[in-house]
Amino acid sequence: ELHRLRAEVDWREAVLEGAPAQAAAAVEARLRQAIGIARAQKALGLELRAATSAARILSALGRGDEGRSLLGGVLDQIGEGRDTRDRIEAARRMAALA
Repeated sequence: ELHRLRAEVDWREAVLEGAPAQAAAAVEARLRQAIGIARAQKALGLELRAATSAARILSALGRGDEGRSLLGGVLDQIGEGRDTRDRIEAARRMAALA
């Protein structure tokens, strides 16, 4: 979760400074690291949060298809009927990427 949060902070700072493209690679790497750690720990909720953040940022970078694929893979593992706040947010992000 700390890797995801650091990526979010870095992204927001880069956007405020008007330089998101320069921060994109580092932010993406940190989010992929967060996803990998969550998978290794079998922490699906944390993986979903990191994938949702990654999908949003990839979309902002014009890579919405990649974000949709990443997030869709995690959402498929969760399935329907789990109405947690994180799953609802992820489903909204998927709808926005469609």
